Amino acid sequence: MRPPAFLSSVAALLLGCQHAPPSVASALTAPAASTVATGVHLAAEAPLQWTPDSAAVVVAGRWRVDRDTGAWRDLGLGRADALLAISPGGHLARIDARQIVLPGSPARTLQVPAFVGGEDEPSTSGYWLDEQHLYLHQAQPIQGDSACRILDVRDGSLSPSPHCVEGDFAAVHHLERGPGDLVAVHSAGEGHPGLRLVRFTPAAGTTPLPGADLDLYPFGPVWVSWLADGQRAALVSPCALGQRDRPCEGISDQAMTGLYLFDIAQGKLGPLGARLPPGAVAAPDGRHIAWVRRGRLCVAVPAQADARTCWAPPGGDEEDAR
Repeated sequence: MRPPAFLSSVAALLLGCQHAPPSVASALTAPAASTVATGVHLAAEAPLQWTPDSAAVVVAGRWRVDRDTGAWRDLGLGRADALLAISPGGHLARIDARQIVLPGSPARTLQVPAFVGGEDEPSTSGYWLDEQHLYLHQAQPIQGDSACRILDVRDGSLSPSPHCVEGDFAAVHHLERGPGDLVAVHSAGEGHPGLRLVRFTPAAGTTPLPGADLDLYPFGPVWVSWLADGQRAALVSPCALGQRDRPCEGISDQAMTGLYLFDIAQGKLGPLGARLPPGAVAAPDGRHIAWVRRGRLCVAVPAQADARTCWAPPGGDEEDAR
């Protein structure tokens, strides 16, 4: 770990100002009573997502964990173990190949036909365009074909999209929306990952962000968190981003990860800002990170990962994660 002075500068960098971040003591209090079924196991690689307001972490596409209280709430979407589509207003959707599952009591399921050609089962990804419409992208990984539609979640109707988002490869498997028209396009081709940071709307199409080219050969990985200011993206990766050609060669995805900030207006990737635990995900407020350690969800400020607070799912691993 770097010296304290360096860590303080990282916190200021994330906040985009010269003041230290506000105290998170009140945000890391003991967990409240949970409403989650007991007897669960939280794997180290469980997907984590912050809500747009940074108030909660969505864990494995199944639970919402309140950052302030540590309370776990089952979203009612089943054991998805997958990333969800989260709207700017906090609406959730689980996007499967042929159906969309929306939270509720009970959960609501919308059937989605295969609208891309080919004989193989397509993969479907997407994100919320607004609080009532999802952009859906289907791909045939083998044939390389893709197609897109706009889904109205009110009645389940599909309509054509004038343009489809474009990634580094045809097999787009995850889309992560940022503020406005910012989208991170995760794709894969010939076993290798691709990540393209773009501006996209169905009406205008895809415009890659200048300076955001990343060579993830051979396996990556890079996790993207769009910061709420709409000016930066936090990239978390064990790869030595921007420091050499093919920065991901010889890298283990279990290594300590690095935090980098990409300035959208300048098109520049900043230097290594901090060392984070494996699997850490930055919050849109730039003031918190979350990761899984010993079966617990941990939350801390980026510059003080050792001063973390961790919560186990009820019935999960109660081993001390400190």
